[in-house]
Amino acid sequence: MTVNTMDDWFVDEKIKEKQTKQEALKLSTLMESTELHDDFIKGVDYLKRKKMPKAKICFNKASQRVGEFDPYYKRYMAFLALAQILDGAAGGLRICHEIIINEEEDEVLYYLVALAEFHLKNRLRGIKMLDKGLKIAPKNAHFLSFYDKIGQRKANPLGFLPRNNIVNNVVGKSKRKTK
Repeated sequence: MTVNTMDDWFVDEKIKEKQTKQEALKLSTLMESTELHDDFIKGVDYLKRKKMPKAKICFNKASQRVGEFDPYYKRYMAFLALAQILDGAAGGLRICHEIIINEEEDEVLYYLVALAEFHLKNRLRGIKMLDKGLKIAPKNAHFLSFYDKIGQRKANPLGFLPRNNIVNNVVGKSKRKTK
């Protein structure tokens, strides 16, 4: 039987802190630098544990402390907006779309906006965000796995009729039953 000393606890806490930072790096895909704000790292941890009010506070602090000329400001704001949407607060989607205006370099922003759109059941706009992100980074694993998760709708059985037309629905159901 081993007894945990204070030194063991401290080492365990340091390992957990390092793991949290690494997870934050993976989630935000900020591989070019590790100069993440501490509040951002805490916010990612809260986001993963689904503690949205605390995550929002941390992301807000991080974005306010770095200022809008910081290279990571838009990402911090995008995470804040996503946390707001996941928490059910209003205004998150507006922030998401303001962030990506004229954005041509940062695919992570499009990924976060796509997550927000799908959470709000805006499938078409979510797919558009994924497509824009894939134009920037065609081999991004996050985008490709997201596409696999969401799947694709099958084509209308009768393409000249709207998807929700009763005839289209009946023909589609009968085709699925025969398979």
